[in-house]
Amino acid sequence: MTSYPYSCKITDGTLRVSSVPVLKELPDYWSIIEDATETGAFLCVKGAEPASFLELPLGRLAAMVRFTSFHRFSPFWTKPANGTTEAEVQPETLRLLAETDKGRCTMVVPLLDPMTRYSLRGTASGLTVVGETGDPAVVSDGGVALFVASGDDPMPWPASAHARYSGISVQVVCERISLRQTSSRSSAGARGTHSTRRFRQIRCWPAWTHSLAAASSLGSWFSTTVGKPGSRPPQAKIA
Repeated sequence: MTSYPYSCKITDGTLRVSSVPVLKELPDYWSIIEDATETGAFLCVKGAEPASFLELPLGRLAAMVRFTSFHRFSPFWTKPANGTTEAEVQPETLRLLAETDKGRCTMVVPLLDPMTRYSLRGTASGLTVVGETGDPAVVSDGGVALFVASGDDPMPWPASAHARYSGISVQVVCERISLRQTSSRSSAGARGTHSTRRFRQIRCWPAWTHSLAAASSLGSWFSTTVGKPGSRPPQAKIA
């Protein structure tokens, strides 16, 4: 196992974590927040044209050989998918774990920020981050969209990443839910109905927390079986 001193930066359109290329062909609007646990980096986007639905090209995974992922195929259920190119990444992917040609692993997890739920999908030109507010009247210009980690062993990543981000995110979401409930009770007619619908959508959004919780078992499955015919981890339900 090779040990690298922690660092995190974007140079010439390439995200490097601990001096190792992780993502390449990154557009200029992506920036990073260093992870205090030195596990990876948080990718942020700001200045996008405000909208309730955002499509943000991300680039490609550097030196990817194969990947496995969880994607949401119905409002409350996820299932696995694997492949060898970004074009095979399914819409509504909530977690992606890739292996590089050097035997290292890269994990990409879309997040939930105060305004927007993020997910991944693949195209022929690379990965795209999709951001949704769930309400045409609520627009977003971006935010903290992804957590990215790279290293020899993916097993410790979920716990440290979850500890770093979820406390802030869950607190903000709970505050927003509380505000929506109050608005729903105090408003009449269509406005009350609208607020209630928004509250219900937010309740089922933290799918990324489920993805992080499943990462340890998926990491060990990935190392031995990904890409083999018929191989698949247990299907997982989003709480």
